[in-house]
Formats: sequence, structure tokens, C-alpha cells
Amino acid sequence: MPSSLTPNIKAKNMETNQQEISEIIQPVTTLQITPDAVSHLAVAARWSKFLSIMGFIGAGFLVLLGLALSVFFATVGRELGNIGPASLISPGLLSMIYFVLAAIIIWPVIYLNNFSNYATRAVKSGNTEQLTKAVCNLKRLFLFMGITTIIILAVYLILIVAIVVAGSMLM
Repeated sequence: MPSSLTPNIKAKNMETNQQEISEIIQPVTTLQITPDAVSHLAVAARWSKFLSIMGFIGAGFLVLLGLALSVFFATVGRELGNIGPASLISPGLLSMIYFVLAAIIIWPVIYLNNFSNYATRAVKSGNTEQLTKAVCNLKRLFLFMGITTIIILAVYLILIVAIVVAGSMLM
């Protein structure tokens, strides 16, 4: 293919891609919410409320578990004179790990709870602004979960590579 045509093809492809993106992003003014969709939204709001409550309880248990294990390891470490496995774990570090895990868990739970609240209000009042806020929180939840998944996959990949390299060095 001649090089003089390549920029024209690239420009045309970019133009087509931008047109597709703008079609996706532009709100469709003819979108209507059917009674079935409202019913599904109401059910989703109830289940998301249940799941968000369970998430808040789970995060609370993580904080309590972190505190309890910290006190346990501090007491066992004192009683055993800092020997054995209890001496390997700093009680403060252990608490901090559990607090960080609880903080990570709480963000998507807040988005889920907000989705539930706004969706319930939207269903009861028929308010489009409330529905928009509900969908925005749902988007934030999925964005958070997607980014978290990518981070976890990257960590797994790094660990796998490290294990393979360490294994090959031992052979």
C-alpha cells in the first residue's frame, strides 16, 4: 500500500471510531423506561440494599477482627516472652492490614448503597434525576471493581513471574 494513502486511511479510521464513540456517549433522548424496567430496577434496588448492608457488616467485622487479633497477638507475645510465631507479627501492623482491607471493601459498598437509595427514590417518585444518580453510582461501583480486578490480576502475574524465576534459579 502506498505510504501517501496510509494517513488518509488512518484519518478515516479515527473519524469512524470517534463517530462510534460519540454515538455511544451521546444520550439517547428517545430512551423510555418501561414498567417492566421500573419493576426490575425496584428488585435490583432491594437486593443491592441487602448486599450493601451485608458489606457494611463485613467491613465492621474486619475492623473488629483486626482489633481482636492485635490484642491476642500482643497478649500471647507478652506471655510467651516474644518467642514463637506470635513474635513474628506486629500487632499494630496486623491491625493496620485489617483496617486497610476494611477501607478497600467499604468504597464499593458505599456506591452500592447509594445506588440502592437513589434507585428506590427514582422508582417511588418517577424522578429522572434520581435515576441518573443511581446509574452514576452503579457506574462508579463497576469502575472500582474493574480497576481492582486489573490490579489483582497484575499482582498475580507479577507473583507468577517471580515464582517461575525463583524456581528456575533453584534448579
